[in-house]
Amino acid sequence: MNRYALRLSKTGYMKYISHLDLTRLFKNAFKRAGIRLVYSKGYNPHPKMSFASPLSLGYSSVCELLEFECQEALSPKEILDRMKVLLPKGIDLLSCETLGPGGKTLASRVTGARYKITIPIRTEPAALRPGNERPSAASDLRELCAAFFCQTEIIARKKSKKMKEARDIDIKPMTRENTWDIVDDNFILYTTLDAGSNRTLSPELLIGPLTAFAGLSADRADVEVERTALYF
Repeated sequence: MNRYALRLSKTGYMKYISHLDLTRLFKNAFKRAGIRLVYSKGYNPHPKMSFASPLSLGYSSVCELLEFECQEALSPKEILDRMKVLLPKGIDLLSCETLGPGGKTLASRVTGARYKITIPIRTEPAALRPGNERPSAASDLRELCAAFFCQTEIIARKKSKKMKEARDIDIKPMTRENTWDIVDDNFILYTTLDAGSNRTLSPELLIGPLTAFAGLSADRADVEVERTALYF
């Protein structure tokens, strides 16, 4: 069994292609590169190729992992050399490594994901401090963010695929390691969220409650989300 993992980034306009289209892109690239993938058995065989964690449309990433199996043994360098010239701008291969035989797939081992969320500061949030002193917008926003994550519950509205109506859920247990900064009129949140087969928290469910709590009025289209790490 010849198993490999490609580490790649998805940036620029490529963040607007869907997960399904990205899978098709790599399937065709492997074929053009002459890299023969192993196919599953049955009536509808498909290549044994999968991403560790699908990336939402509109998100960029510097840490995507593509796991695949080849019919013949190839060196990681040869795979990189063949594939790099066939991929469009915005899809960059960072490394390739050989995976040991057997064992769990990368997708089944993912437990968390790290994100960088950049939100433009449109309005100055209300001050938290009592008295006549007016804190700076940066100080005020940092206090609000600290208060937001210190809540006993963080409630978000989620609509499941099975249920037509949205329901309130507490997302705080699925958030961890939150830090933030303000750079060039942008509020930047670094957050680690649960991800994987057991439970997954989309950054979308965090962005809404956070911007409402902090008084940030940026349009969702102006908010940038980048995945920076996957945890296993």
